[in-house]
Amino acid sequence: MGYDPYAEYPYLARFPRIDEYRNKLKITIFGSYRTSKAKKRLEKARDYLQNLGYKQSKLVEDWVFPKNNNELEPEEYYDLKSSYWIKKSDVLFFIFHLNSDQSGVSSEFTELADNNIDRLWRTVVFIEVKKLGVKDPVSTRISSRIKRHQLKRVQFPRNNDRYLHKKLEGSLPNYTSRLLKELINR
Repeated sequence: MGYDPYAEYPYLARFPRIDEYRNKLKITIFGSYRTSKAKKRLEKARDYLQNLGYKQSKLVEDWVFPKNNNELEPEEYYDLKSSYWIKKSDVLFFIFHLNSDQSGVSSEFTELADNNIDRLWRTVVFIEVKKLGVKDPVSTRISSRIKRHQLKRVQFPRNNDRYLHKKLEGSLPNYTSRLLKELINR
């Protein structure tokens, strides 16, 4: 068992334990589902976070949204669903994998950056690179928005999902503590 500040400092018992609220944090992972390998990598990231106790970590497709009764084209429906969960999530993780179609996640990110400015502080962009420190292999449209809005951007090495998972995990305590009052009232 790790260090427990609550045991060492009994007065902390008056304050809520942040880790008790991680299961209430709504985390949405945006990324490419095109290729099946890219989608499996997103699912592994989701599963990793859920195993840490972030039970409401989901891909966009996992979240509930009204069924499309063939009234909308599939792309319109998925755009609406993504836009809805951009507004409803506590934390937004955008993952750009190499060698996968980035059009969907780019569209979702553009929706966030252009139409949901109030949600940007909840966002981290993860970009897979061939080598750490090199120029990001995302489009100018995406990189210019990351720079303009001064978003947190994290590179992770090609095919190193363990590194990505640790970076996802490391981002979350900050959001849990910033949203603690809201999480307590859920």
